[in-house]
Amino acid sequence: EFELPPPWAAAPTHTRARLVVEKGGEELEALPIGEHEMYTFGRSLTSDFQLDHPSVSRMHAAIVHHENGGVYLIDLNSAHGTAINGRSLRPHEASLLREGASITFGASSRLYRLHGTP
Repeated sequence: EFELPPPWAAAPTHTRARLVVEKGGEELEALPIGEHEMYTFGRSLTSDFQLDHPSVSRMHAAIVHHENGGVYLIDLNSAHGTAINGRSLRPHEASLLREGASITFGASSRLYRLHGTP
């Protein structure tokens, strides 16, 4: 059974990890993701990072730091999906994020690129 945070979640190894938000090749902002074991993304007011796009679910995805030091992305069974480098994720399946990986949520044209991991 799926649970959040997953049992393997741990305090971040990479305290400077961040997602750089890009739209049309332009950097908009950087979201810090190196302080807590988990960050949630979605339209819900309770999300750590609110994504204001009609194709984004209220609880859309989560980034979780693994006890093995990796940073993982999990799609929370969103209606319109989550992708890493254009590859769609299966719901509730944790996928390792590598440095420079680009994430998209639903049909939003914003890219979220991982930086600050070795």
